[in-house]
Amino acid sequence: MPQIFLSYRRQDNDHALSLYVWLIKKYCRETVFWDRKDIEPGLDFAKRIQTGLDSAAAFLAVIGKG
Repeated sequence: MPQIFLSYRRQDNDHALSLYVWLIKKYCRETVFWDRKDIEPGLDFAKRIQTGLDSAAAFLAVIGKG
């Protein structure tokens, strides 16, 4: 289960993606929660987000200018 939860707004996707790539290189793919990879189509989005948050040891929020 992921230990790092990466949160971002869609408008900040470029910055979040750069951070995500760095995190998976440093800590491995399985430790980073990325909604586009960890929520399969058809799953309950809110429930999967909550599960990701509950299992996380770290929460990273990407906050852009807007």
